[in-house]
Amino acid sequence: MLLASAWAVPILLLGIFYTFAGFVAAREAQKNAFLDAALADVSGGPRDRLDRERSLWLYALSAVVGAGGLLLLIGSALAAPAFLLAALLQALHFFVLSPLRYDREEPVNPQGRRRSLNAFRIYGLATLFVVWAALQGVLRLPGQGSPWPLVLVGAVWLVIVLRGLLLLQGLLMPRPRP
Repeated sequence: MLLASAWAVPILLLGIFYTFAGFVAAREAQKNAFLDAALADVSGGPRDRLDRERSLWLYALSAVVGAGGLLLLIGSALAAPAFLLAALLQALHFFVLSPLRYDREEPVNPQGRRRSLNAFRIYGLATLFVVWAALQGVLRLPGQGSPWPLVLVGAVWLVIVLRGLLLLQGLLMPRPRP
């Protein structure tokens, strides 16, 4: 059980951190989409398809990171697959999508990319720790204990993500032509 474990404090701190990181990243994706839409409206030009795609991608990634943090907060072993999925999506972003798609349009800020890759490395270490904790039985499997924390976290996460997607939808949809 998580609360009786010596690993309870690091697990809870990681859960808090990555829940917060997911919300901050989602908010940043929304803010960038808003600014891109505002710039397109002011210039009278179309909204850039690549910017829309990047905003949706980053929002989806932030939702998975936040879900992993929330699952870790309640001590669920489902945090391990969520962390693994987020790590895989980040790797896909940095090593496939960015070089082939996103970085072609705009020059890369080397300092920003270095910071992002360092954060990815740290997330990779956190992912290894979460997977280790799940394999050691420190985190609860679904069906162990009360299901209500998982149901509550799932419902809250779903409401927040859907609300964010609705906000993004209005910002990311191409404007109708007059």
